[in-house]
Amino acid sequence: MTGIEKQVTSLDLAKQLKEAGYKQEGLWWWVEHGSDRRYTVIREGYFQKTDHPHIVAPTVAELGEKLPGRIKVVSYSGRENSFLHCRKWIDCKKKVNYNVEYSGAISYAIQPSVQDYTEANARAKMWLYLKKEGLLET
Repeated sequence: MTGIEKQVTSLDLAKQLKEAGYKQEGLWWWVEHGSDRRYTVIREGYFQKTDHPHIVAPTVAELGEKLPGRIKVVSYSGRENSFLHCRKWIDCKKKVNYNVEYSGAISYAIQPSVQDYTEANARAKMWLYLKKEGLLET
């Protein structure tokens, strides 16, 4: 994995984001090229979108702007309008270092948490989870 590839989502997650309706705009793109049809990360403006299949490769920062600071959930006790707040941290003791979760001061029916080897992938996984569960505000 090269420098920029550590800062953007993997090709597989970029494809999942696109399928889930993630807006196809950003600074970096997975672009297919060559006879072997492999994808590489290329900066916006350095390829012709009409000539090459491409998928946005969201950066850590771009995904951070798309994730809500908090999500509204129902507590175990059935309390409406409870909120969980987003937390991100690095766990240096594990191979899967990057964690993104939504947590609160009391127990909730949902406390989503995801992990991955890169922060961009962890954030992409959380966006996909929130989208699937209907927790993203549109």
